[in-house]
Amino acid sequence: MDASRQVAANDCVRNCLRMVPRVVPRILSRATFTKKGARRACAFSNTICAVNNTAQRCWILAVLLVLVSCSGLSTLTPAMLDEAEAKWNGRKPSSYRMVVSMEGDRVERGEFDVRVEAGAVTELRRNGEAVNLKSGQDYSMDGLFKMIREEMDLAKNPSLFGAPAGYSAYLMARFDGPTGGLLQYRRSVGGISNSIDIQVVSFEAKP
Repeated sequence: MDASRQVAANDCVRNCLRMVPRVVPRILSRATFTKKGARRACAFSNTICAVNNTAQRCWILAVLLVLVSCSGLSTLTPAMLDEAEAKWNGRKPSSYRMVVSMEGDRVERGEFDVRVEAGAVTELRRNGEAVNLKSGQDYSMDGLFKMIREEMDLAKNPSLFGAPAGYSAYLMARFDGPTGGLLQYRRSVGGISNSIDIQVVSFEAKP
C-alpha cells in the first residue's frame, strides 16, 4: 500500500472512531423515547431494555465493520494466526530491522525501532531512546506474534479487558502474504474505550 492510500485509510478509521461517541448515544436515546417524546423507563418493560441493549451492541458491531472495511483488516481467527506464524517461521530472516508503532486508548503512543541479529533482539529504542532489553519488552516480529496470542487468550474473557457483561472483544489483523509477517493489529472492546493499534511501519531484512 502506498503512502497516499495508507493516509486515506488512516483518515477513514479516525473518522469512524470519532462517530462512535456521537452516533451510538443518539440512536440509543431515540430508541428509548416514545412517539410523544416521553421516555419509557426500563423498569416498566424488560422487553424495552433488551431491545435497547441489543440495539447498542448492533450499532457498535456496525461501526466495527466500517472500521474493517476502511482499514483492510480481517477478523483475526486462530487459524489465520497459525497460518501467518507458520509462514513467518519458515521464511523469516535471521537478522533484520523493523519499526513498530503502537497507540491506544490506554497506551501512550510510541514508535519502537527494533534490531534483530542471529534471531535475537540486540537493540530496542522507543521514540529514539534506548530501552533495557532485560525489561521483558520484545517488539520483534516473534515478540508481536507472542503478544497477539496472549491477546487472543484474554479475548476469550472480555471482562479482562474491562468489557461490561454481554460485550465482546474484537481482534483484527493484516499479514504480509509472501512472508506471513504482521502488518497491522487492532483490538477493540465493546462497551468501553480500551482499543489498541499496532502497525509495522517498516521492515528491512539484513544479509
